[in-house]
Amino acid sequence: MNHVNRFEEVVSAWPGVSVHPHRFGGREFRIGNAEVGHVHTGGIVDIPFPRLVRDALLEKGLAEQHKLSSALCRIGKRHPREQRYKASTSALG
Repeated sequence: MNHVNRFEEVVSAWPGVSVHPHRFGGREFRIGNAEVGHVHTGGIVDIPFPRLVRDALLEKGLAEQHKLSSALCRIGKRHPREQRYKASTSALG
């Protein structure tokens, strides 16, 4: 099982989380109608966080600022796949 599939399996098992196709490819995770994050087919994960949490993740180098949205953190480009999976599930959980 690859890291994207493992990530989807873990997150979709959380109470209230549903999985849907994402409009730009990959999978989107929702609670009700609210998106709580999405994973691209290449394994990059985008997650919206409250500003204080986002700033702490960015400061510690655990995420990168999303290039299109200041509300999103991006976990992926510079993180190896296994580290990306662990960081993403930890950040969401």
